[in-house]
Amino acid sequence: MEIGVSEIVSIISSCVTVFMVVFYDRKIKRQQMTINDLQIKREQEKENDKKKANLLIIKSNGKIRIQNNGKCTATNIRAELQANNLIDSDASKLSRISLEEGEFIDITTVFASQIPSGNGLNVKIQWDDDFMKNNVKHKNII
Repeated sequence: MEIGVSEIVSIISSCVTVFMVVFYDRKIKRQQMTINDLQIKREQEKENDKKKANLLIIKSNGKIRIQNNGKCTATNIRAELQANNLIDSDASKLSRISLEEGEFIDITTVFASQIPSGNGLNVKIQWDDDFMKNNVKHKNII
């Protein structure tokens, strides 16, 4: 019993097919694991975003507005204003210690003169949310 050319081609073809199936199966499984990891990470980020407050600092007509654009309530809000020509500020008198999503508070400031070019008002706010305590944001307003 001799093995002919057609049998040899058939055996080689079968071996190549098995190799390709195993190779691509492993590749597809690795890709699926990567996709699953990315989906899990994205879901965790969405969950974390729901726990975060995002406070914005906006200057408008002698007022500093602190607005919560996050999806969580910001609590224990503290603000510091620093400038050489700052006479009075109600930042230390924050009557509201929390901001819901979309809410804001205005801090009124009185300046001795216009802020000279190159100098500015340094605003620092701190707050707590469900994601983290003592979040800090700085903004230099010119």
